[in-house]
Amino acid sequence: MLLVLDNCEHLLRECARLCQQLLRQSPGLHLLATSRSPLGIAGEQVLPVPTLSLPDNWGARLPRGHARAADYADYEAVRLFADRAAAARPGFELTDENAATVARICWRLDGIPHAIELAAARVRLLSLEQILERLDDRFRLLGRRAADVLPHQQTLRATMDWSFDMLSAGEKALLLRLSVFARGRSLEAIEAVCRGEPVEEWEILDLLSQLVDKSLISMEPDPAGQPRYFMLESLWEYTRGKLRDSGEMEAVRDRHLHYFMHWAETAEPHLQDAEQAKWLARIAEEHGNLRFAIERASESPEQGESGLRLLVALTRYWEVRSRLHEGREHFQTLLATPAGQGRHALRAAALGGAGRLAWCCDDDAASRVFYSEAIAIFRELGDERNAAMLTAFLGFVERNEDRLEAAEACFDDAASVADRLGDPRIAVVAISGRGSIAADRGDYLAARALKEEALEMFRELGDRWVHGLLSWSLARVCIGGGDLEIADRHLRELAGITRELGNRWIVPYVIEGFAQIALKLSRNERAAILFGASQMALTSLGLGVSPAERREHEADMVLLRERLEPATLDRLTAQGAEMSVEEAMSEALREE
Repeated sequence: MLLVLDNCEHLLRECARLCQQLLRQSPGLHLLATSRSPLGIAGEQVLPVPTLSLPDNWGARLPRGHARAADYADYEAVRLFADRAAAARPGFELTDENAATVARICWRLDGIPHAIELAAARVRLLSLEQILERLDDRFRLLGRRAADVLPHQQTLRATMDWSFDMLSAGEKALLLRLSVFARGRSLEAIEAVCRGEPVEEWEILDLLSQLVDKSLISMEPDPAGQPRYFMLESLWEYTRGKLRDSGEMEAVRDRHLHYFMHWAETAEPHLQDAEQAKWLARIAEEHGNLRFAIERASESPEQGESGLRLLVALTRYWEVRSRLHEGREHFQTLLATPAGQGRHALRAAALGGAGRLAWCCDDDAASRVFYSEAIAIFRELGDERNAAMLTAFLGFVERNEDRLEAAEACFDDAASVADRLGDPRIAVVAISGRGSIAADRGDYLAARALKEEALEMFRELGDRWVHGLLSWSLARVCIGGGDLEIADRHLRELAGITRELGNRWIVPYVIEGFAQIALKLSRNERAAILFGASQMALTSLGLGVSPAERREHEADMVLLRERLEPATLDRLTAQGAEMSVEEAMSEALREE
């Protein structure tokens, strides 16, 4: 005999005792029990019931016009929505036009059948786009449904309330505090942020385990195999509202900010050593939490200093992972707070970070302002090392603006301090800068020697990112000097580093380098395609070019116009502009 006990969670102990008695007295009996958490009796086999299958995050974000109904018809969540929507509004069908929007709705609702049914019922009154827009306030949207269902299933909020009310005080407190995180949470972060009456730190692991057993929290390994804990978006919205109502939201958010500030400061040195790829991936995993922490610092004047420390620690991450505009916006916001004012080391470090990101975006005017003030503050404080490094960086800004003598003075000044302090990093930047000046003056032999010296020094330091930047710089010098085989080798090395570290913003410049090589070899059609691709990639990433780079590009295009018919050139550059960044890079790396 098979006996089914449905929805045991509100009578868990009683159901467990009953099942034990029945199994002892009836050896041929099989029991199937559904419950939010296991019964915890001998012989029990737990089969987790997942949410309905969904398109992945990329698929759910496909723009209208790029999705077909057939692409989504096999997903359970989409099929359920379409079925319930047709019941609510006869004639509703999943079409190529609406498939992506339906997928987005199902994604936002985590594939939860109850939530999807409630949302689908709204098609009687709202368009799909209106339903999607209102999911930020889903507890008002997903209201009463048919009267023949249980009270706790009438609305999404009632379902959440019913489930929440069955928790212990400790489980409730921990679940609410978990809502200050964005997406995943590590155990270490949970223990640091969520402790406090009525939850002791030593209790957190057991309470977390209980929430996992009750299917309120799920555990998935991160790329390194370490456990991370997640909650569904609907539950996150619900618990975040209750945490706000409890009055302890601000205190928990402050603990969250301080934890991630210290965590980022621990990570920062590793972003410049041989482990940088691993740490970049770890920071990317925590990106949502870091963004939430920065938002807290931006909203609270008392937390401005912690926010600035966090921004400074993340500067290299934003640079390498191409989050340049995001980082610049955060610096602009927090530098304007009371903590960002004054003549102190933290402001100087933040100005230096803002200057670096501005330089990456080819916003030399802003970079000059940030660097100049930071250098002045560091010098006032007697910090020669940081002042010298930023002076070397300022040299590249001066060079971009064709102020070669001023740039050379910056590099000489930085080199002098590097020699006195024995700092190889400052020395490398200064040597590379001198190489760029030599190239600008047409002395490619000297430029190549200086660039190779700088690159060799950085190989020893193990900083793959700066190694890549130096490879790019050396490739440009070799193209100018006609050493195309060596230039090709360094561009390919840089392309490998961009993939290894997850960088995107330097890719258009790599493509441009291959276009210049093709032009030098009179492979004019290939050059035209790659030039078109590189310019479109720059535009898509919101990047510009320096005056020197613009003049170089315009000279290359003049040469192409001499070699190709106007219509042919326009067709080929347009062909390149239609490529995605990934397609263009693959084309650039293709061996001929």
